[in-house]
Amino acid sequence: FDVGPLRCSLSRIQDGWWRYSNDPAGGAPSFDFHPDVDDEALLEGGCNFLQSDPASPFVQNAVVQRWRDGAHFSLRGRVLTKLTDAGKESELIPDAPAYVEALWDVFGLNLPEAAALWPRILARHEEVVQSQTEGSD
Repeated sequence: FDVGPLRCSLSRIQDGWWRYSNDPAGGAPSFDFHPDVDDEALLEGGCNFLQSDPASPFVQNAVVQRWRDGAHFSLRGRVLTKLTDAGKESELIPDAPAYVEALWDVFGLNLPEAAALWPRILARHEEVVQSQTEGSD
């Protein structure tokens, strides 16, 4: 099925389990679930990990996403991406004022205090770029 510019699928895999497969341009590649598994403690543990564990990508990175006008917008660290049926466009946010401006203009978030995150966002960006460079050698 299509969700705007993203192509996703839902398929049965085995023993009542299902797999959601995300578009390669999306976030997580896939996840499996079973409609009869409703372990609240397991769900709570997963939520706690994503929200507070230092290894969580949502703790390591500032992430904002939004659908608007048939396009998917994401801001991951200092990379702003717009995904449409025509393709993918990305731009590097240059500084803290532009970061705060993008939060408002693209996502409707009035968060001037987010400028204080900029040094950590820059440091994380450099860390990710360096690890990608080292991985390609």
